[in-house]
Amino acid sequence: MIGYPIHVALADTNTLVRNGIGMLLQKAEDIVIDFDFDNTKQYFYNLEAADKLPDICIVDINMQKLTSYELCRKIKKEFPKMKILILSPLNTRHSVLRMMANGVSGYVLYNSEPEELIRAIREIASKGYYFSDIFPEDVLNQVKKREVTLLGITARQVEFLGYCCTDLNYHQIAEKMNVNVRTVDGYRDILFQKFKVYNRASIVVYAIKAGYIALNNIPVGNLPVGTAE
Repeated sequence: MIGYPIHVALADTNTLVRNGIGMLLQKAEDIVIDFDFDNTKQYFYNLEAADKLPDICIVDINMQKLTSYELCRKIKKEFPKMKILILSPLNTRHSVLRMMANGVSGYVLYNSEPEELIRAIREIASKGYYFSDIFPEDVLNQVKKREVTLLGITARQVEFLGYCCTDLNYHQIAEKMNVNVRTVDGYRDILFQKFKVYNRASIVVYAIKAGYIALNNIPVGNLPVGTAE
């Protein structure tokens, strides 16, 4: 259980959103903003330098420099007692569970009412977690029971998914990843089986919707027109 006032730190790439959240939270007498930044590297550096760590980190899922997933992993590794609240447009089962697997304690959608963010902070402080009731019942049950199940995706498979979102063909993806084409074919076949899809377009759509790939972290192919697969 977190004491009062509740100290928070905010990471959001959108200045207007970040300032708006700051103004909203300043109205809550039991919440104090320790610092806020627009990129994850500065954010993490300030956590490391802080004399007293904030109780809750509020993180935009579409962060740059480090992705929000990488930032969450680093925070939980370095500061395991710190709580993390994600702001996201994604409400799919896999996007929520993937964030849970990275140690988050709460998940609030962008289109939520402002009061829900304050409620989420307070419930994380008192209960240890907050996930909106709009999520499927099986997700909420896993949250309450602290049971998280995900399709196991390796870092290299996530990297492959990113390249699938570009105009690179499989041979060029293999060159970028410094592996042979058979290895890339293996990544593709494994992910087809895990995601239950049967072509590249479907795997890309699934990966983005499920939160495995953030649009602002997709690598650029830089190929002339006509070279795509």
